Amino acid sequence: MNLSEYLLKHQYSDRIAVKYKEQAITYRHLNQKCYALSEILTQETSELIGLFIPNSINYVIGYYGILYAGKIIVSFNTQLTENEVLDIMTESQTQAIVTLSEYREKFQNLEKQMHIIYIDELPLEISTMPSEIVLENQGDGNQGAIIFPTSGTTGDSKLVMHSHNHLAESIVAFREYIPMTEEDISLIIVPLCAAFINVQQLLFNICIGLTSIMYDGKIRINKFFNIVDTEKVTSCAMVPSLLKSIATSYDPMRHQIASLECVLIGGEKIDEETFNLIKEKIQPTKMLQLYGMSEAAAICHKKYDDWDHKGESVGKAFKNVQIKIVDDQGKSLPNNVPGEIIIKSPYIMLGYYGREGALSEDGWFRTGDIGEMDEEGYVWIKGRKKNVIISGGRNIFPEEVEFIIQKHEMISEIKVYAEVSKSVGEIVVAEVVIAPGKVFDLQVLLDYCKGVLASYKTPKKFYCVDSIEKTASNKIKRR
Repeated sequence: MNLSEYLLKHQYSDRIAVKYKEQAITYRHLNQKCYALSEILTQETSELIGLFIPNSINYVIGYYGILYAGKIIVSFNTQLTENEVLDIMTESQTQAIVTLSEYREKFQNLEKQMHIIYIDELPLEISTMPSEIVLENQGDGNQGAIIFPTSGTTGDSKLVMHSHNHLAESIVAFREYIPMTEEDISLIIVPLCAAFINVQQLLFNICIGLTSIMYDGKIRINKFFNIVDTEKVTSCAMVPSLLKSIATSYDPMRHQIASLECVLIGGEKIDEETFNLIKEKIQPTKMLQLYGMSEAAAICHKKYDDWDHKGESVGKAFKNVQIKIVDDQGKSLPNNVPGEIIIKSPYIMLGYYGREGALSEDGWFRTGDIGEMDEEGYVWIKGRKKNVIISGGRNIFPEEVEFIIQKHEMISEIKVYAEVSKSVGEIVVAEVVIAPGKVFDLQVLLDYCKGVLASYKTPKKFYCVDSIEKTASNKIKRR
């Protein structure tokens, strides 16, 4: 399967494919634009072509223009600096990048080192457009399709490369859980450089042939409600923190969002309080939580009905995904015993571009996540193996402590990490951002922690800060 086929099969459709601001483009016209761009990109000698465009119609034209040319996409987060872009281009040996003229200043120093293609300055029209678009230079499904550079919470970025088949099979599995049709309207809010959104929304939407609405600008709650109401949005994917803000702000007397039937949740854990708030206020008929990573697309899913008896689990494995919990020697552990999560799946990446050894010889991938699995196959995440704090011989996962403390109304954001201790090796400390309108009260916070955390997991120091340092993909930057 080649991902180009998803769009190509709609080349005669006059249904709206993408809307952005006041612009809209049909599947027929989108195909023509992508084909015109591909005619330009086939002249590039580089096998890899960068894509540095925010969510928009131009992003989709650039995306499929690269695929139509038989090239591999290198998907960039537009928040990256010039040096970060250059590092990725150098590591991947990419010699061309598709972007917009608004980023000319960012790329002007790189124009001598690579070919910068400003897509919004190209006519992208062919005077003799063929009656049927037939693509050449299309490899088989096992070849690379897209590279997602991971931000790396400790600065160790990697280039995750997926094949056409990996992503196509992930979408096939996903469709079994979200039965959408071309009549649906999907709102895309999260940046498309995120693998989760790129696959489970963009590719999924185009595969089905439905309409995608690209949210533009900073996220404002009232603007979200207006778009859902005006466009009659039926589905959307979001991170839990954004969903919580939306559910908290929702007023049925002011906002009309009855069309929003399906909500996809990913990117971070969701607590039971937030789930119940969404269920009560937004009332979607379908809600699916996803657990995955850039390297393996979606691994686990949790359906609406699972919440009543599986709480904050991330769910069960997707079809054809095998999951094991193992110790440091790779030996399988019993149910309900924490260890590293390893997976074998048809959706796992080809590998890290330019590196070897990401997968074991028998195809198992070590996720780096610590978790446990119950008797019914539901997985519970504890945290990242490399982030573990060892205090007095006991393992503490910063993510678990952050997840619990951030539930307190006083806390807006939190980062938990270790400081060296002569007596116990490491102690748990936390940086916290105080929620708007709240005042920091150490005793109140310690009393709360006493009721929800073991004493050895409770931070011994709290530092009030204005902000928590994040990576380009909005993850907490670890030391």
